[in-house]
Amino acid sequence: MLNLHCRTCDQAFVAGPASFASLHHTTDGLIGYARCPTGHVNVVNFHARVHPVEAEASRVTAA
Repeated sequence: MLNLHCRTCDQAFVAGPASFASLHHTTDGLIGYARCPTGHVNVVNFHARVHPVEAEASRVTAA
């Protein structure tokens, strides 16, 4: 189960396996298309969900 947000109806929703219309392995990583309870399709990029500390650490460069 994933907590997602629909940008069309501006609602949070819980997506399970039945919510996903399709999943695709791309060069950018795993991409999914999930439907919110009102029927809007949302694109979910699973590799875009980076922990803030990891994102900050990746920007640090050695002097």
